[in-house]
Amino acid sequence: MPGGKTHMAIGIGTGLALGAALPLSPAFLWQLALTVTLTTLGALAPDLDIADNELEELGRNEGSKAARRLRRAGRRGGCLLEVVAFAVGLFVRAVGEIVSRLVETVAWLIQRVTTHRGLTHSLVIAVIVALVSGNLSVALTPTHTAWWGIAWSVGYLSHLASDALTISGLKLLQPWSQRRYWLAPRIFRFRVGAWPDALLGTIAPAVGLLALLLGHGLLDALATALGG
Repeated sequence: MPGGKTHMAIGIGTGLALGAALPLSPAFLWQLALTVTLTTLGALAPDLDIADNELEELGRNEGSKAARRLRRAGRRGGCLLEVVAFAVGLFVRAVGEIVSRLVETVAWLIQRVTTHRGLTHSLVIAVIVALVSGNLSVALTPTHTAWWGIAWSVGYLSHLASDALTISGLKLLQPWSQRRYWLAPRIFRFRVGAWPDALLGTIAPAVGLLALLLGHGLLDALATALGG
């Protein structure tokens, strides 16, 4: 499979591309940020079937980074601010650790019933994920929109699509069939860690950003402004 960083980059690109469907409004920036967050998390979710996956480490790593930034900022603001920053940093780190522990528990349960590229990489689970996330989004949001569930589901599907580009392919019809499927002809399939894997992770956010700009006509507006 493409590495966790590649899946994360593809999730970011997917979220940016979906942003083309969001209306330009005062809420656009936070809606775009949440969309990208959900597609990125969704893109990492299928790999909960392996130990030490990217998603279960995310809370711990980001919590630690945020705590270090807070401590550095506190040192520049005097003794009282340093103490406050240190305390808030400890809290943020603890929250990140708790989130990682919860995700690790979910991953452990998943790993008891399936192997890597097993059920979490099948179409039946992808459909269930889409239905559950869509209904949760409708039930939990004040506007009863399915958008946030769609964002998560599209991120999830982006993971399956990228895995289907590799030499190993995917057993999409599990548990009924072990037949493998691919999205590309044999000549274009790549090994994990090879240069096409890195290239895919590099260009995905750029392509997503381009789709976002084109979708809102921002490139035309920029060209007009530069052209006077």
